[in-house]
Order: sequence, then C-alpha cells, then structure tokens
Amino acid sequence: MSGEENKLRLYSYCRVSTKQQEIENQRRSIKKFIKNNKDKYEIVEAFEELLSAFKERPVYTIMLDKLFTDFYNIDGIIIQRLDRIGRSTKDLSNLVDMLINNNKKLITTEQNFNMDTIEGKLLVGLLSVIAEFNANLFKERSKEGRERYLAEKDKNGNPIHKWGRKKIIVPEKIKKEVIKLYKLGLGSTKLSKYLIGEGIKITPNTVYLRLKEWEVKIRPKTKIER
Repeated sequence: MSGEENKLRLYSYCRVSTKQQEIENQRRSIKKFIKNNKDKYEIVEAFEELLSAFKERPVYTIMLDKLFTDFYNIDGIIIQRLDRIGRSTKDLSNLVDMLINNNKKLITTEQNFNMDTIEGKLLVGLLSVIAEFNANLFKERSKEGRERYLAEKDKNGNPIHKWGRKKIIVPEKIKKEVIKLYKLGLGSTKLSKYLIGEGIKITPNTVYLRLKEWEVKIRPKTKIER
C-alpha cells in the first residue's frame, strides 16, 4: 500500500470569535502541522465559519453532515484548538462521542490532542465526567428550586403553588437535532444531557419514549451506550 493510501483524509475547521485576525492564525497553524506531517495527513476540504454566532454554525453543520456520509470517505477533523470547535464542555463531549461512534478522528495542532493517544483518551474521559457533573448539578439545583417553590405558603398556611406533570414540548428544531444525534450513535443519557442543556428537562427513559413517538427506529441498547 502506498504512502498516499496510508494518509488520513481530513476536513479542517476554523472559526472566528471576535477577532477577525484569528482565522488567519488558525489557517497557518493547520497548514504548518500538515506540512510537518505530510506523510500522515492530508486536507481534503477546508471549512471556515467566518461569521461569529453563538447558536447557529451553518458551516459546522454542513461539515458534520459530509463527515458522517460514507460517500466522502473522510477520516476526521483537524483544528487549531478544542475551543474552536466546542463552545462548551457538553458540546465538545457530544461531538467526541459522535466521532468515536462513527470511527472518526479529532486532531488539534496546538494542544497535542489526538484521540488515539493515551493523553487524548484521558481527555475524552474527563470531558465525559465534567459534562455529567454539570448535568447532575443542573438537576440538583432545579430540584432545590422546585422544593422552595412548592414550600411557599399563603398567610393561612396553605400551599401557594401546585406542581403538575405536564407533557414537555420539544421544539421542532431541537427534535430534529435529537433524532440526528441518536442516528449518529448518541445514547439516551447523552441525549437527555443535551436536552437539559437546551433547557428541556427530559429523563433518558422519556427520551426513548419520545423517539418511539417520533417513529424513529430504535436500535438495541448496549452495555456501553450512554
């Protein structure tokens, strides 16, 4: 097998924050890394998010759609730093899960992050733990707030508020994203954390019920699926 066939085929991704000049720094960093490792990697296509946006990243979405389509035969993504692709621990943890489930790579040029190294695998584990901690913290604070809310009484000592169980509405846009993430390999626990991060408190079991309700084909659960 030739050296060209051994190379990992990658998409590069750059994203601006507030300083336009930063995009050029990212380009240079990736270009230098590829030049120094030209026997290992090649850039198939460069994706650049040139408009700063907190929620919407259209170029990022297009890149992931192409990455997880077998037709393009891409091995992974290369970036300058993790903060260029993950805007939060939860966001980054979800991305890493999708990459692992689809046998794709994530490589950084300046933080020595490679999912195949011991350090990379350790960081992946830490990201998962931190994301779970944040989700549990959110649940605990929500529970405390609910208890305080229900404990409020009027001047006669009667409860002011009642807590009813109402069906939680999932907006169509988030619903489509949940279905997409599930098809990419995320389990009900990760999807529950994603929804919590979007302000929608749904348990993992309810996630499965909703997926069935949305007529999504449910895959068999595995011991390692989260």
